Amino acid sequence: MSDNKSCKKGYRYHRISIKGRLIDEHRLVMEKYLGRRLSSDEVVHHIDGDIDNNDIGNLRLMTNSEHVKLHHKQGDLFVPMETRFSNGHIPYNRSISEKIVLGILSAIKDGGKVGEVAKIFGVKRTIVSDILRGRSYSSITGIVEN
Repeated sequence: MSDNKSCKKGYRYHRISIKGRLIDEHRLVMEKYLGRRLSSDEVVHHIDGDIDNNDIGNLRLMTNSEHVKLHHKQGDLFVPMETRFSNGHIPYNRSISEKIVLGILSAIKDGGKVGEVAKIFGVKRTIVSDILRGRSYSSITGIVEN
């Protein structure tokens, strides 16, 4: 059995059912290539951007943090540029997506400094600090301010 799953930007990933487990086809291709199951922190990136091209030569395994950084460099991070200030920062009154909050946490966990992470994600340092201290987005992070 196969299915499709919508993701950001309206793309649809191909899903396959194996032993009652629905799995994205590109993840299955990578798992078969590596000979192991992927962890929840591992992301399979389509190098050419074509999600229908699940050839192993078009797939790259990366962490969630690496994937977010790559898309940021490519200019297609998950907050549209037209909603940002001219310096690239996200306005304070505009909430950021769960994916960005989790990306910020992942980047910090991977050793990123607050200032560097803020710059990568186009937010002010205080937003990153507030997320880390549980002052903002605690419903996503589970971090509660003391």
